[in-house]
Amino acid sequence: MMFSSTFVETTLSPGVQVGNCRLWWSYEGDRWGHRVQVRRDGEWRDLLVADPEGACVLQDLFLEQRADGCAEFQGMGQSAAGIHSASIVCDPGAGTITFDLATRFREMSHVAALGLAYLHCDVSGSEVFDGDVSGEGESDEVVIEPLIGPKVGRYSIEKPSAAERRTRIEWVPPSGEVLSGGRSGAGLTVQWGYRIRIPTGA
Repeated sequence: MMFSSTFVETTLSPGVQVGNCRLWWSYEGDRWGHRVQVRRDGEWRDLLVADPEGACVLQDLFLEQRADGCAEFQGMGQSAAGIHSASIVCDPGAGTITFDLATRFREMSHVAALGLAYLHCDVSGSEVFDGDVSGEGESDEVVIEPLIGPKVGRYSIEKPSAAERRTRIEWVPPSGEVLSGGRSGAGLTVQWGYRIRIPTGA
């Protein structure tokens, strides 16, 4: 397979299959939203749906097809708080989707929590897809695990409660600490990420 990189037009809805699941994108309002879907009865059904109001805003999206069979989505965007970038790698061989995210806050006063919430959708008639976050899930569970932790602040993945079927993945700035952007008057760059392991039984 040859290497290729393509700018994704906002009129398109690109998707990459990982096992019996896929990562699917759509342009909603002024930004790209994504969801993880599973194949059921010949149809793609939502498994995890990202909150469109998440703090990591992606307005431009590129799709890179790699020679090793992986596909990488590269995204960039801006909000009032700062500049956002993302690398999302779909690895069918490993059965994973890896999100590597970064935000450059414009000013230190703009530093705030960065979060992404996923709504869990029941597509199987059971509770097997309820988002294990320990990294030790059974083969029929979606496992969400953090990448290497940030140098500043706190990084957490909150499992959904029975009342609200949402998993929240969040970077929170430190409290009681002096944040430094490395030079006078600069903002702060925060890097964080997580990996979704697709259930083998999906």
